[in-house]
Amino acid sequence: MISISRAAREAPRALALTVDGRSLDHAALAALAATRDVPPGELVAVRGDNRAETVATLLALLDAGRAFLPVHPRAPDAEVARLLELFGASSLVDGAPGRGVRPREVAPDELACVLATSGTTGTPKGAELTFGALVAAERASLRNLGFFPGDRWILCLPVCHIGGLSIVTRCLASRVPVDLLPRFDPDAVLARARAGATMLSVVPTMLRDLLDHDRRGDLARLRVVLVGGAACDPALLGRARDAGVPALTTYGLTEAASQVTAQSPRDAPERRLGSGRALDGVTVRVLRADGADAAPGEVGEIHVEGATVMRGYRGAPRLDGLLATGDLGALDDRGNLHVEVRRHDLIVSGGENVYPAEIERALRAQAGVRDALVVGVPDERWGHAVAALVASRGASALALRDALVGTLSTFKLPKRLLVVDALPTLPSGKPDRRRAAALLAATAPLPPARRR
Repeated sequence: MISISRAAREAPRALALTVDGRSLDHAALAALAATRDVPPGELVAVRGDNRAETVATLLALLDAGRAFLPVHPRAPDAEVARLLELFGASSLVDGAPGRGVRPREVAPDELACVLATSGTTGTPKGAELTFGALVAAERASLRNLGFFPGDRWILCLPVCHIGGLSIVTRCLASRVPVDLLPRFDPDAVLARARAGATMLSVVPTMLRDLLDHDRRGDLARLRVVLVGGAACDPALLGRARDAGVPALTTYGLTEAASQVTAQSPRDAPERRLGSGRALDGVTVRVLRADGADAAPGEVGEIHVEGATVMRGYRGAPRLDGLLATGDLGALDDRGNLHVEVRRHDLIVSGGENVYPAEIERALRAQAGVRDALVVGVPDERWGHAVAALVASRGASALALRDALVGTLSTFKLPKRLLVVDALPTLPSGKPDRRRAAALLAATAPLPPARRR
């Protein structure tokens, strides 16, 4: 059960949360949750950052069986108003004390929360997750990772996103303390690792920053480092593992309560392939365009089914059967999922399919390049043109593009390339492809590349 009041009864003095030098056991966190101001309404919008009060509000709502819509604290008022109208939610300004809400028993099929998807098409969808889905996700994670006495999970992802929320719920259910950081800060994460934390979840951009800052091998102290949310460059994983970091890749999505597949710490490093195998209770199938199952190694659309999957999108018919993710990937003969491209990231240029990850890897291999982000921008001739945003110092756009000649097919070469100090990211830490596309659309095309 994901219940702070139950945790307070069963383990009142066990540590639940640390944040900003403040430590709360289950009893103290339950007392804080009991004071949160919760307005009436079928769906309550929670707008809060990574603070104890935000966590307490979310847990109070879960305890009371009240569905909530997490909203990022830095979202503009107009965007918040749009989400509330779109999903039919009442507003809640987090942090205000009030009368609180009474805990009650909930059924597994009751609505727990509505989570806005990334919405790269412009209009976000609301994934409806039930209490049963959250519990199933916690149990699947527990079976894969195991939780041991002394474990502590560093949470530097926003609690208003599924990545952060899922850590809060699974840790509460398994009685694992959470080290909550107000925001991602490499030095703060490393300090928590030195202080005895054992687990961490990051996106690839965060992992790269941590490795750049880690001068004392602090990341290697951790028992588990989950890496998900975006495609992870094999070179980055190799760098982490060479440093002794127990990096485990994972694939998931909001519609499936976070994780779908994950590598296991029980597997030998040489058996940790792709994004790992499907978690317990989850079925992953890769289908061809004709609906038939793809052969091992054959790329198709990833479909997911299981207890962790949403009941449907807000205002749309209930999901019946498999969830078509829109992501492309392949299953190997051991059941490991290899994700080729995430939904909406595939670039179709002149009729050719272009996978951004392949070009990003080629750019990161160039001297002086710290990171790269490849997107498609509208183009009259090609439909969409390959465009790249590169974090580097001292390199010219033309030199970087020309360095790929002979390494990549001509249609994969960036037709626009902009060198920046740092890539734009979303609050979740994932690459901000929409912002990158806007910057690149305003960038002049490069002259045609010459073959070597």
